[in-house]
Amino acid sequence: FLYGDYKVDDRFEIGTPAAMFKAVHVPTGHPVLLHFLSGPITESPQRWAELVARTRMVLEVKHPHLNRCFELVDLDQFKFLVLEDLPGRSLARHLAAAGPLDAPEACRILRQAALGLHCLHLTGQVHGDVRPANLWRDAAGYVKVLFSPVPWPGPIQRRADESGERS
Repeated sequence: FLYGDYKVDDRFEIGTPAAMFKAVHVPTGHPVLLHFLSGPITESPQRWAELVARTRMVLEVKHPHLNRCFELVDLDQFKFLVLEDLPGRSLARHLAAAGPLDAPEACRILRQAALGLHCLHLTGQVHGDVRPANLWRDAAGYVKVLFSPVPWPGPIQRRADESGERS
């Protein structure tokens, strides 16, 4: 399938990139991931404008410990993010296959994740879902934090009786 400049090769069925598509940027031959968008974020002009603005900020974020977002594509009928296709697997899958990490390796991974998150926070972005499934590890043990500019639905509102205040 062709979507604009992108030729889809395969679809992820499991793991963190589930429902994303492996593709190639036809003009350059670079492998990428396509994250198709649907629902309220694409149907509401206000929400779409917010995503466009947020994506512009994220496009400027370049750090060795953050996955890259290359562009937001609007083909009218199809809207999708173009993300960096990374070799390796999630830290969650690594832990499931290899078992717990020793302390020095855990500290090294956490340091790399913290450096990536620090860069993200300097731009005013919040990750909101840091967990082993969103840390990507290559064969050499190098780690990147997976991040998408698609915003979370919003803060959870507490009801008055859940505030924790005592009378």
